[in-house]
Parts: sequence; C-alpha cells; structure tokens
Amino acid sequence: MSEWKTYKLGEVGKIVTGKTPPTKDQENFGNEYPFITPVDMNGQKNVYTTARKLSEIGKQKVKNILLPKDTICVSCIGSDLGKVVKTTEPSITNQQINSIICNDYFDVDFVYYALNLLSPTLKNIGHQSTAVPIINKTDFSRFEIQAPDLATQTAIAQILTSLDDKIELNLQMNQTLEAMAQAIYKEWFVNFNFPGFDGELVDGLPKGWRKEPIDAKIEFLNGLALQKYPPINEDEYLPVIKIRELRQGVTNSSDKASTQISEKYIIENGDILFSWSGSLEVVMWCNGQGALNQHLFKVSSENYPKWFYYYWTKHFLPIYQSIASDKATTMGHIQRRHLTESVINVPDLETFNEANKVLKPLLDKLQNNSLQIQTLTQTRDTLLPKLMSGQLEVAV
Repeated sequence: MSEWKTYKLGEVGKIVTGKTPPTKDQENFGNEYPFITPVDMNGQKNVYTTARKLSEIGKQKVKNILLPKDTICVSCIGSDLGKVVKTTEPSITNQQINSIICNDYFDVDFVYYALNLLSPTLKNIGHQSTAVPIINKTDFSRFEIQAPDLATQTAIAQILTSLDDKIELNLQMNQTLEAMAQAIYKEWFVNFNFPGFDGELVDGLPKGWRKEPIDAKIEFLNGLALQKYPPINEDEYLPVIKIRELRQGVTNSSDKASTQISEKYIIENGDILFSWSGSLEVVMWCNGQGALNQHLFKVSSENYPKWFYYYWTKHFLPIYQSIASDKATTMGHIQRRHLTESVINVPDLETFNEANKVLKPLLDKLQNNSLQIQTLTQTRDTLLPKLMSGQLEVAV
C-alpha cells in the first residue's frame, strides 16, 4: 500500500493568479487564446470553449500568466468560489482564478480530483462572512491535499477520468441531438419546409393546419410556495426544485418539502420545466423526483407529445426573456397573458405522425443520455472521497 503524504498546494506546482487586460481596448480581445472566467466553469472537467478569447495583442499584455495545457484552475472569489476546471490548450484566466501548473511529482488529473474534494472547504469560506469572500494567492498556496506516490495517483485518476470522459461524451452527444431536433422542429413547424409539402398556404398555413394559443391545450402548472409544506420527518421528503436546481441539480443545500403534496406538483424524470421569473429557462428535468416550487411551470399536455410542447416553449423563450428584462422595477417575469398571446402552428394529423417518428426518438435519446449522465455522476461522486483518501486501494 502506497504511503499518503500531506502537501501544501504551493508544493504541488507553480501558483498563478489570473489577470484581465484592459477591457476598454477591444484589440485585446479576439479568437486566439481562451480567456477563462468563473462563467466558463460550468461543472465539466475540461474547458473546451470560453465566452471570450484574447487576441495575440491581449496575450502579450498578460504573457507572464499564460497557462499551458493541463493546468488546474480554481475560482477563488464570490459565489463561484471552489469551482475547478482543467485547461485543454494554452489559456489565460481572469484575476478571480488561481491556477496550479503541476510539477512532475503530481498527476494533473489526480490534482484536479483532489481540488474537487477540497472544493466544499473553499465554498464554506464564502459562507462565513457577509463581505465578498476571496482567497488570495498566498492563502491558496497554503491549502493542503493528501497524495500517494505518482503511480498510485495516476491509477486513481484513470478510474475517475474514465467516468468523466463518458459524462463529457454524453453531454456532447446531447448538444448535437438538441441542435438537430431544434433545427427539424423549426423547419417543419415554423418555416413549413417539411417532406411532401406542396408550398400552398391557406391563411398563412399549410392546408389542414391551424393556429391556437400555446396554453389552449398545453398546461402550464405553476408550483407551490413549498415553505408551507415542510417534510413530516428528516427521512421522508422531496427536494424542492427551484431555478437554482434547474442549473446545478439537487444538492445537499436544496430545500426539502413534504411527500404529501398533490401528485401533480411532484416532478419526475423527463418532465418539462419552465422558470417564468428571474432567470427564464426551459429544461427537460432528469435529476430525479422533486417538488415543484413557485416561479416554475411544469409543462404538459394530454393532447400533444412532449417534443411538441417542449420545442414550442423553447421557441418563445427569447420573447419571454425580452419581456422579463423590460421589467426594471421588479424581478423580471412573464404573466399568463403572455402565454395566451403566443400563437403556435398545429399541423394536420398525418404531418404530426410523420414528425413524431423523427422527433420522439431524438428526445428519448436526449433523456436517456441525461439519465446516464446522472448515474455516472453519482458513481463518480461516491468513489471520489473513497479513492482520494486511500480507503479504496487500486492496483498499480
């Protein structure tokens, strides 16, 4: 059995704090070098794309902090404190991130997982003060991790990396499937470019089609004020699904509600959820059973298949977001009348059936991939503390 030792992060490798070149000079930004900020740290291990990139000119102004491929980056300020990613190419970060360029005695992927294990400790710092929490370079370098010899580090990292690789593959597949399904939906139901259409329109629609408000035969069920429905005991509860859970899934900090609420307010895998207040989003939920909180709609229909109301709701989302953003004095939201004002195109039965043959399998595959991602994530998160503490031994 390999001996585990304690190391300060400053011993693991070179610590680099990021820097932002002057934003007033547009020439500093371009398409050459990924510019990583906490916005780009979205729960995935590897950073493949960033919201912004620096130009060669911008890189020269911060060239001393250019990070090589396989650098570990940790967000060290504010509500994003504790997020961890790995670079996949030479990159630059902003000043909110401290990075570790690992030395030869440490496996880069092992250090990534060690910092993920340390992440809750870092996040806890952010909850200890009302001021904006920050971990500077000096303090960051003093945090400690446990590590065995290099060969054991690599063996542990390979197990966890294999799970993350499968997660990333499924995420990439889902991005492709989502793009395909949205493109097909738009061509058929918005542009009327579907197989067999002769081009003849009657009152602006193909023959046999009709228009109706999106909420005519599609239900938008608003959630409950779930603080009024506390769990009966600590062991029996439903996690409360709020806007936060739409983004990050259910966590230990998610609120809890009674299991005795009406069945229609219980969320199941595959349900379509639409946050109509604050940050407006439409998602297919695949994070297990939960309770529908107020400010979220559960979208469903007894008349139409899921893909139909899912993509029509997504179609109007930019309009709803624009309406919400115009409400300067209150938290942005839409009202019921905005749904009624949203008119959808409903096809004839034959076209509906043909579209269903194409779009239903795509949405089913999306859901299955998402559920597999959850299973893989749970497996990884269960193994992580056991492997990273030596509780589970690995063959070297």
